[in-house]
Amino acid sequence: MTYATDAFQVSSSERHEPPRNLSDIKAVEISFEEHEIFAGDRAIAKIILTDEDFETQPWIVSVNGIEIYRANTWMKCFHFITWHFTQGTLPEQEEVTAAEKERVTIPVFTPLQKSKQFVNATNLVQKIYAKCLDVLQLSIQYLLLLLKTLEKESVRT
Repeated sequence: MTYATDAFQVSSSERHEPPRNLSDIKAVEISFEEHEIFAGDRAIAKIILTDEDFETQPWIVSVNGIEIYRANTWMKCFHFITWHFTQGTLPEQEEVTAAEKERVTIPVFTPLQKSKQFVNATNLVQKIYAKCLDVLQLSIQYLLLLLKTLEKESVRT
């Protein structure tokens, strides 16, 4: 049985643009926790690592400061950006003005982050202290052994 339907031709103004070149997409590492993704010389997104609330999906894709995707690895976020960029469905990144570039941002830590930093610092200090004690004990043992050998040599002479 044959079906007849109306077929609409897409006009030239409604056609999708061809996929964009993936070789132009570059990731610039600002720090381990923050990467900026560029298409040519234009920023298109950011990938940020957070440890706030989502332990299973700490990597965030943000455009214009708005979270649009979350994943468990950096590579999944990068793939999300490249795929949506080539499809033309990635939101446009707004250009940063000169005044915004000159603006100084001061990091603000929540009490939970401060306590985590304090615990990490305390653990580090404890590890360093334990290593120092180990080295000190070995040094004392070495010095005692050296004293015994010197006493034996002085008795012989």
